[in-house]
Amino acid sequence: MSRSTRARPAPWWDDLAGISFMGGGTFGNRTPTAEFNIWADPHAARVVVDAGIPLTMAGLDVTHQFQTNSERIDRVRAIGGPLATVLADLFTFFSANYRDRHDDLEGAAVHDPLAVLALTHPHLFSTSDRFVAVVDDGELTRGMTVIDRRTLVDRPAANCRVLEQVDAPTAWDVIIDAISAVTTP
Repeated sequence: MSRSTRARPAPWWDDLAGISFMGGGTFGNRTPTAEFNIWADPHAARVVVDAGIPLTMAGLDVTHQFQTNSERIDRVRAIGGPLATVLADLFTFFSANYRDRHDDLEGAAVHDPLAVLALTHPHLFSTSDRFVAVVDDGELTRGMTVIDRRTLVDRPAANCRVLEQVDAPTAWDVIIDAISAVTTP
């Protein structure tokens, strides 16, 4: 995306309804201030965020609300078949990993599906339009997303729709339905 926004002189994205991405947040997972996807290439992330493309951001603040737990993993495993078994095993592995590394998570955060669900099931989320900036350098701040939550009248214009809350039980039902739909007995 970053290369495309720099390579084309005309705003080719005018025909896009928008881009939904998983990244950022008000806290980090790669560093104290940076989420991994943004940290991996903060220069590219900054170009995209600054490009004027309609954006929806699924950051760690919302993805950490959407976690696996034993009941959810059991529902996946109960579907049966190779896909459900592999997914249940992966969820089990990542849940143990998250519990070992975090003192506030009961299971693994399921990050990336929320960026898709924001497009296919937007009613599952509460959102706010915010100005978001990416810090592309700094010893402690490289990859940090700054989300302007101020209520001042004189603040930068919003450039991103930020997912704030997710109806996690209903979102998990959508995941179960999707796995079931592609599973053959």
